Amino acid sequence: MTIEVRDGIVVNVVPLDEGAAIPPSEFGRWPTVDDLFALIRTQLEPDRTDVEDARVRYHPDFGYPTSIELAGPRDVQDFGATHTASALTPLS
Repeated sequence: MTIEVRDGIVVNVVPLDEGAAIPPSEFGRWPTVDDLFALIRTQLEPDRTDVEDARVRYHPDFGYPTSIELAGPRDVQDFGATHTASALTPLS
């Protein structure tokens, strides 16, 4: 996906395969960089007991999270998430 963010709000989402257009009502499904940092903060709070393992990687030059991997307890089958961000470029 190519996601365009302006003033902290997702304003356009374009599939990489140029398939069906994403309607604006669904833009909220894709996080901004600020949303990714907020996710990291909330998931890594010391009092959280549902996140058993978390791995975060950051862009070496720009510092945004490039990969967030969350895993829950082994006995919980439907817990875990991976978020990735790459090739981010500032808009003029």
